[in-house]
Parts: sequence; structure tokens; C-alpha cells
Amino acid sequence: MTIIATNQLSEQQEQEVRQLIAEIRAYDNFTREPYLSNMLNFDQDMPAFFLAYEKNELRGFLTVYADGPNEVDLFIWVAPAYRRQGIARQLFERYQKETAIYGLGNPSFNIERHFLENNPWLLSAWQVIESDESEFWMSRSRDKVDIEERRDIIVCQAEIQHLEAIAIFQSETFEEDLEVCRQYAREAIEDESSLLYVVLRADEVIASCTVDLSSGDQLLYGLAVKNAEQGKGIGTYMTKFILNDRIESDNRPFQIAVEADNAVAKHLYEKLGFVTSSEITYLK
Repeated sequence: MTIIATNQLSEQQEQEVRQLIAEIRAYDNFTREPYLSNMLNFDQDMPAFFLAYEKNELRGFLTVYADGPNEVDLFIWVAPAYRRQGIARQLFERYQKETAIYGLGNPSFNIERHFLENNPWLLSAWQVIESDESEFWMSRSRDKVDIEERRDIIVCQAEIQHLEAIAIFQSETFEEDLEVCRQYAREAIEDESSLLYVVLRADEVIASCTVDLSSGDQLLYGLAVKNAEQGKGIGTYMTKFILNDRIESDNRPFQIAVEADNAVAKHLYEKLGFVTSSEITYLK
């Protein structure tokens, strides 16, 4: 078994990973896809992708999503024909070896609940427990939505001149370090695989949402409205605008994630045509 560690997939590697993702999603009825970009990792020089090959055939991979040294999520996917052969364990051990110098805390393993229910032996085999946090992944087709006219606000794709205002707004809303928000906003604006939308009232940024285009679906994430502006329909209006705007230029369906205990947000997305496809839980 040959395992390749890299911080960025080559075009050939990405193609192979995407083919394996499609095979596994079909076999296991998975909804969520692993991120194939390291844009949001706190250290982009750190290996983020581990690929397991046997005779030039990709049989499994591990991806790293790390907001910070103590906020590390891992995906480990193995081809159905080669499971229970130690590939996942070898990938994880290589991850531990290659990332030791970065001082990472214990990671969480992302897993869809129905897969865990069908494979309960994973808990004891990997000596992990299920956390009390989970999120629903919701999917939506490309049907357009009716959107009301509003003259008090403008929705547009962010430009570099909006960077500082976005960072300040997101830092306050997400209670996150300003420099981290500044870095994420810059990357979301400049990265070709993402689109950062903002809502402006005059020149003030009052809401934002990013669309990730790196997977097979269009993933909406980081949707937030400034605290003082909540309850005014701004989040709903922005989401409707984004859906219609993306339908005009992309033929992929949509996904969005919502925390399992956030009934208000889940109800909002259901009104916009999203349906729950799966529940993601975390093994620690």
C-alpha cells in the first residue's frame, strides 16, 4: 500500500478522488461530500489529503478540515470492495505521523448517522464515542423561488474592497478572531471554487453567505445576519437571491447544513424547498 500525503490535489488526483466519492456515495447512500480544498484550513501548508493506492488504483482517502489546531474534522472513505482490510487505519496512522509537528488536538470523525447505525462496531474498533452535536444536511433541486422586491438592501458578490467590513461583521456575529475572519473572507473572495455573497444597506455589510463550488453540489454555508438586523427577513431574502442567481449559471443542485437543535433555521430552509437528506454526527 502506497499512501501519498499532500496539501493540494493535482488535477489527476482530484479526478480519481471524485470518481471514488461518486462510487461510495452511490453504494452507501451518502449525502455529504468531503471538502477537496484546503482553503479553510488554519495552516494551508499542512497536509490535508492522504491517498491510499494499490497498483495505481485509489482505494481510499482521508481529508483534513481544520479551523484551528483544536478544531479538526476528518473524513476517511474506503472503496466498498476493499473495506475491513486496514486501509482506514493506515490512512489515519499516516495522518498522525505527517501532522505531528502542527500540534493538533484529538480530531473528530465525520460520519452519517445511518452508516454508523449499520456499522456499530466502529465505536469500539476505533475507541471513539459519539458527540452530542450533530447537523442535518439538506438538499434542494434547481427550481427557482419567488422573491419579493426590496429597495432597502442589495445582494451582491463580495469584492476585495468589502473585505474589512466583512471580517468585522463576521467576527462579531460568529464570535471569532478578527484575523481569522479576515483570512477566510479574503480566501472566499479570491478562491475560484467559492463565492462570497453579502447584503449591503448603503455601504454597510449586514449579512453574508458563502457558496462552495468544489464538490458535486453547490453548498451554502456561513450564512449569518448582523445581530441588530435579525428578524427582518434579510436572511431569507439573501438565500432566495443566491438560489436564483446560481440557478442561472450552474446546473448543480444545492446543499446546506443546519445544526440539529436549530429548529428555526431548519424550518426556514424547508420553506425554501430544502429537504433533509441525512444527519451528520461526530465521533471523538
